[in-house]
Amino acid sequence: ILHPFNQANLDAAQPAIQCDKPIKCVAVDTETEGLEAVSHRIVEISVRPFLFDPQTGAIESHKEHAYHGLQDPGVPLDEDIKRITHLTDAELKGQQIDWQRVFDMICEAQLVVAHNASFDRRFVETEVYRWDQKKVVEPKFVKKLWGCSLHGIDWSNLEPPSKALQVLCWMHGFFPENAHRAYDDTAMLLRMLQLSGRMSELWLNAHLPACEIWADGSPYESKDRLSGHGYRWFKERKCWMKVVLLSDTETELAWLKQQYGYMKFAARVDSLAAWQRYK
Repeated sequence: ILHPFNQANLDAAQPAIQCDKPIKCVAVDTETEGLEAVSHRIVEISVRPFLFDPQTGAIESHKEHAYHGLQDPGVPLDEDIKRITHLTDAELKGQQIDWQRVFDMICEAQLVVAHNASFDRRFVETEVYRWDQKKVVEPKFVKKLWGCSLHGIDWSNLEPPSKALQVLCWMHGFFPENAHRAYDDTAMLLRMLQLSGRMSELWLNAHLPACEIWADGSPYESKDRLSGHGYRWFKERKCWMKVVLLSDTETELAWLKQQYGYMKFAARVDSLAAWQRYK
């Protein structure tokens, strides 16, 4: 039986935090006017602090501590964005996100959690750069550890038809009433992590070293296979790239060799520290 999600569900179902020094975390979600951080703007953000007990996996969060902000992008929203988020130009007109507060909340956290962390992180860091170029290079911000509930948890045991947040919520017994709204999405994310008991896995995964695999010289006709295998196109380098855990490097290189071994092709591997993984 599926139950509608309510903000009260999150606060009312708090397991006890038993350790003396719980991990300070924040859940972040953004709604944007497009997919490119350099040319599009965040129009809505939610930053929701929570405590995590690494001994029991318990999560504790209270909605009164969450921040929610809207931002006027200066141009009319695309009709598809309006349809997905239900945001309107009138609702956003004259609005400005408090980037000092967002910056401070992220800096105070030991871990930032997002469902597709590389997307949200790129947009947040780009917006902070626009707000204050000096702040964005401060180590406590730029070297912040991020964790990803989309890619940093192995959901294969559930055999979900999709790893979208709404689908994972359905598979844990509740459905979102306001999907694709940042404030609700951060609450739903934490509720899903509570019910699944997978926060400990995400926490451990966030600390693992990783690497970038650049598919140098891959032929044009390979673009669909690379995209379908998790690679992203970087137009400034004219190359496809995928981030994998260091332990998965050989497996990924073997896949590339199997695909393109008969062509003039060479993959380049660049090591990443854990904090660089979702940049």
